[in-house]
Amino acid sequence: MKIFGLAIYKFFLFIILLWFYSSTYGQQISQISADDHTKINKFLEIAETAINQGNSQVAATNYTKVAFIYWKHDYFRDAIEYFSQSAVIYQKTENLRNLRNVYTNIGVLYTDLQEIELSEEYFKKSLEIAREMGKKEEIASGLIDLAYILSAMGRFDESNQKLEEAYQLAEQIGNNQLLLSCYGLFADNFRNMNQPGKADEYRNKYNKIQQFAQAQTMRQSFEEEKVESMAEIQRQKAEKRAQQLELELRQTRLESTQDSLKFAERLSKQRQAQIDLLKKDSIIKAQTLERQRAEQREAEARIKQQEAVERNQKIIIYGTGVVLILAILAAISLFIRFRDKKKANRILEDRNREIAEKSDELSAALTKIQKQNKQITKSINYAQSIQTAMLPERKELNKYIPDSFIFFKPRDIVSGDFYWFRKAQKKFDIQKIFNISRKEEFSPLQKDDYFLISAVDCTGHGVPGAFMSMIGYNLLDDITDKGISRPDLILEQLHQGVQVALKQEVTENKDGMDLAFCQIDIENKKLRFAGAKNPLVYIQNDEIFQLQADKIPIGGTLVKDPKFSLQEIDIQNDTYCYIFSDGFIDQFGGPKGRKYMAKKFRALLLEIHKRPMEEQREILELTIDTWMGEKYAQIDDMLVMGFKLTPDLLNI
Repeated sequence: MKIFGLAIYKFFLFIILLWFYSSTYGQQISQISADDHTKINKFLEIAETAINQGNSQVAATNYTKVAFIYWKHDYFRDAIEYFSQSAVIYQKTENLRNLRNVYTNIGVLYTDLQEIELSEEYFKKSLEIAREMGKKEEIASGLIDLAYILSAMGRFDESNQKLEEAYQLAEQIGNNQLLLSCYGLFADNFRNMNQPGKADEYRNKYNKIQQFAQAQTMRQSFEEEKVESMAEIQRQKAEKRAQQLELELRQTRLESTQDSLKFAERLSKQRQAQIDLLKKDSIIKAQTLERQRAEQREAEARIKQQEAVERNQKIIIYGTGVVLILAILAAISLFIRFRDKKKANRILEDRNREIAEKSDELSAALTKIQKQNKQITKSINYAQSIQTAMLPERKELNKYIPDSFIFFKPRDIVSGDFYWFRKAQKKFDIQKIFNISRKEEFSPLQKDDYFLISAVDCTGHGVPGAFMSMIGYNLLDDITDKGISRPDLILEQLHQGVQVALKQEVTENKDGMDLAFCQIDIENKKLRFAGAKNPLVYIQNDEIFQLQADKIPIGGTLVKDPKFSLQEIDIQNDTYCYIFSDGFIDQFGGPKGRKYMAKKFRALLLEIHKRPMEEQREILELTIDTWMGEKYAQIDDMLVMGFKLTPDLLNI
């Protein structure tokens, strides 16, 4: 674009496009080959990967490669699109040189599309960036590009103004190619402005610069030629001398017109003898030089042969020395290894003796530990039998509420979770207040009865949790024996009972329990609920609901006299109720090792709630076993209680 030939090509391309083509592109679009399609897809894939990795420069380079392929096949719009994507990246990264080149390419493409106004816009952008970069050669080149566009649009005065500025810069830096472009376009502009004198003036300047450039090129080419040998140099000198003598002979003939022909002939023979002598001397010198070269080559060959012999001798000497050194080192290494092995054997014997002694000690300790573990396990198993005897039979719940289940899965032999339920009468019973009589054996629910049911999660698990469960179970029995049956009041009494039983105000013990407590009012067909951190989930008409618990635990010194909320639901339709500890929800498992979570648990309950209760219990057990798999161990005790309340059940 900087040389005159390309500039003239652009100018005439504008004229041809504007006069003879009426189509959108102005030239026949060629079919893109399969190889170029493959390259386009490859470059775009590289660009996308580079953008994802934050390497915008690589992306811009590949967009530019795609643009050049489309340009080659005359898909000008596509080429502009990918040049524009490169321009956005170069602008963000302030890569001014590449941004200027892209704007120039877009300007040329709009020229090919005959959209001269857009072409002018992008050449102006290119010129602005060149000015910002401050390089005179690129500023002058941008001015010339813009001048071509202005000339093609018939704005010759504006074109000459740009050329004048470009001419000044080209003279300052001494760039003949830029001067050629300026003079050529000046000549075309003045010819189009009907100023032939000015046009001829600039055409002559153009021709002079072009001739000077050609002469300079020939001179450089001549100076680069070299004489290949000394014999050639001597031959050339002899020929030059012969030519000089020939000239002198001619001059003598002209100056001696008054002498006789015989004198001239004798003089000519003398000159000829001198020429022959010079030629013979040249041949002799050439032969001498060739002989000297041959002798020099033979001498160099002898020297190289001698050097090779000496080099081989050195290799043999050094090789022998290296072999000896390696042999010595190998002997030293073998000696050290033998010594170390002997030392290691002694150490190994001492270690084996120590290990044997330690093994005997460990064997005795292991036997003792196994005996202790057996005794501890036996004690814990006995504690399990006590805890099992304390809790009611799980199937006993079915006697009161036929559609019910208890899913109970302790983490260890004994559990910190426990379930509790009993029948309570609405009428006042003085005997229960003073604990004169214990609660009666099973009898069916009556109209004036309450049914109390709770799922309790004590602090800890294993033996500590089991102790807490015994405290909690006995406290619930004692509280309800006194005739207290309202859930919120039972939780308040239970909180105070745990504080007193564990002397928490004195010992600063913070153990306690979380629970969900339900009261079923047979006569009024209602369920009343109070909870300490654990909610009640129920389902009516295939829609799931949840009664939130208070964020207050039972026990501890955080709250001295807590007040729990009492909530109530009507049992006018079939109602499926679920109370539970957090062991099922917090269990880790699945493909990503995450918790099961409450949302998934509620969705599972909604999915299976219409199945028989025993089948629901089996599904819960299978689900959590599958969730844990073989990779994850149970982290806490699990308890889920489910029961179905129907109007018929409560219509006694």
